[in-house]
Amino acid sequence: MIQSVLLTEEKITPPPAMRLLWLDFNMGVQPAELPVGMHDRAVVSYHKVTNTNPSSAIEVKNDIDVIVADFDYPDRNSLRLLRQIKNDAPSVPIIMLTLKHSEALAIWAFRSRVWDYLVKPVPNTEVTRCFDGLANLFENKNVQPSRQIWMPKDFIPGEVAESPRRSESQRLLPAINYIEQNYASKIRVDQVAPLCQMGSFKFSRLFKETYGVGFREYVLQFRLREACKLLESPDAMITNICFSVGFNDGSYFTRKFRQYFGVAPSEVAGEASKIDISCLSSLLPNERSAQAQAPGR
Repeated sequence: MIQSVLLTEEKITPPPAMRLLWLDFNMGVQPAELPVGMHDRAVVSYHKVTNTNPSSAIEVKNDIDVIVADFDYPDRNSLRLLRQIKNDAPSVPIIMLTLKHSEALAIWAFRSRVWDYLVKPVPNTEVTRCFDGLANLFENKNVQPSRQIWMPKDFIPGEVAESPRRSESQRLLPAINYIEQNYASKIRVDQVAPLCQMGSFKFSRLFKETYGVGFREYVLQFRLREACKLLESPDAMITNICFSVGFNDGSYFTRKFRQYFGVAPSEVAGEASKIDISCLSSLLPNERSAQAQAPGR
């Protein structure tokens, strides 16, 4: 069954608030969060995409002004679905959000006529730039007839996983959800593997194959992301943040923070920071091969 999107083909001026369709392709059990600022600029309709098979249809109402396609680790089926939506509705701008980033994926997005490509976490300045650009686009947009966008069949970058990886990742969702709920506490593989109905060895191997990093490394990166969020507070206390995100050794926390971000936590904490800390998490190596495994603390 061919994916179809029912949308108004002629748009000139948006309503006072843009009507935004948020397609959540993220693998986590919990709903993802839109970047700060998007809810202030648009009326948002949320849809969790649970089936990216080409035979499944996504109905998009005809009053949508912009689509946000929100990914963590895109696979080939989900990218094919995104491309199909754009082919069916070429006049509707699509913003692609992704945690996994690579040059090849960005090139694919722009060649697929994605209007903007943003790497999570998205700084407020990028949200403002993006939506100011959309407002200008709608204000100056000429009425254009719809057109078919042609693209080579196998254009999706070779580094993007085939859909079986996504099906395997479904088996790991209990582990991801457990991390999201318990990252402040000690987390062991032998605690989490049974949640996925696997032994520790099989779980560790599948986790590494699916996410590109080992389980302990994933937990470490997740904790560092949470620390970045807390460090934005004007009254951020390094020691409190260290323990609240699951580290029990301040020097280890500082060493790992510096290893990934090139600065110490004290250099970016609170009002004295001269660095946009919302940009730091994008430095975590989600798109690269895992570094040497660091023992969890």
